[in-house]
Amino acid sequence: MQQNDHEFESILTGFTAALREYGLSEQGIWTAYYRAFCSIRKFHYTKGVLIYDEAVLSEFEQETIRRYNSKEISTGRYNILRLCCERLREYMTTGEVHWLRRATRSRIGLNDFHESILNGFLNSLEVKGTTLGDISWSTRKYLSFLESKGMSINDISNDTLRQFFVYCSRVLSQNSIRNIQCYLRKFMLYLQNEGYSVRVDKLVLNAKLSYEKKVLPALTENEFNSIVQQINRHTVKGKRDYAMFILAATSGIRGVDIVNLRLSDIDWVNGIINIIQSKTKDPLTIPLTANAGEAIKEYILNARPNCGSEYVFITVRAPIKKLKSSMSLNYLLRYYQKKTKISPKAYDGKGFHAIRRMLGTNLVSSGVSAELTAQILGHKNTDNIRRYVSINISQLKECAVSFDHIQPFPGRWN
Repeated sequence: MQQNDHEFESILTGFTAALREYGLSEQGIWTAYYRAFCSIRKFHYTKGVLIYDEAVLSEFEQETIRRYNSKEISTGRYNILRLCCERLREYMTTGEVHWLRRATRSRIGLNDFHESILNGFLNSLEVKGTTLGDISWSTRKYLSFLESKGMSINDISNDTLRQFFVYCSRVLSQNSIRNIQCYLRKFMLYLQNEGYSVRVDKLVLNAKLSYEKKVLPALTENEFNSIVQQINRHTVKGKRDYAMFILAATSGIRGVDIVNLRLSDIDWVNGIINIIQSKTKDPLTIPLTANAGEAIKEYILNARPNCGSEYVFITVRAPIKKLKSSMSLNYLLRYYQKKTKISPKAYDGKGFHAIRRMLGTNLVSSGVSAELTAQILGHKNTDNIRRYVSINISQLKECAVSFDHIQPFPGRWN
């Protein structure tokens, strides 16, 4: 950039244009970022600097942190000043705004050596999102355990692994320990490939652990209908949320696949949806029912923001982008559930995935074969359909044996 490009009036013109292109509203630009920008400009002027200077901006950030720690400014003011610094620095460096965010650090801290080993391991994996986070957490927990014992990766042995699993058994579920075992197998293999001496028997990491399969409840149709009735379908957000809920109820696709659904995945001519399932990586073709199709069409034509995103369901506020994860759908379900007379309970199993279980239970109770139910829900085999049988109370009652012909015998309870 030339000297005049560093003058604050020139910066303001380009900076606000970049924010505008990213989808930020005019109100957001002028009520939040402009005020923060003026503070940054004023700070430069008080230092006798009339143009943008990176050193002065860094000094402004440190002063902002000091003012926040001394409770001179509120948390909201602190956050917008820090964000404006990041956006402004990004714009002055690249000429654009990419909405980069500060990386959050795990609560489980490691020394620099183990941190570098962990980062190398994570970068070697071909996984993303929640799975990568789970692997990072599990490996970090083990490395932290070693550090608490005054050890490092050079001290990894069968004994340290056994001690770690004993420790985990006191604080974690059996399923979590099973996952940690799987992730540590990957980590040990990585260390061996990197030339580290890992003295671990395969038997320890391959020991068979039982897996607890909980039978979680499904939403009932009455509960689902009550929740859907709380959605205001006259708003942009309401049209989007209604389309996602109806799609889940009629197709049974997982929340993560709804979040990742692309415009190109919908075959409007043939009335089908073609996706690659995020969980299994298997292709799945499902029919697009009339009510789901109408809800999605209403959202796309009359509510969806005009943007270049390839995804069907996107945020309603800037920055305009795809929904972050399927957790967004859980929050939405709880939000609408609280508006009904149904009181949500913590850990009741009735998150967004319970809509999928609702469809599975309805299919089984209506007499649809296990093979077809598995095909509709994208399961590889029919074993996974058993959970829908076990929560189908009405049909389970038909299996109950009558006691009419069983004669009582003398005993102390007579």
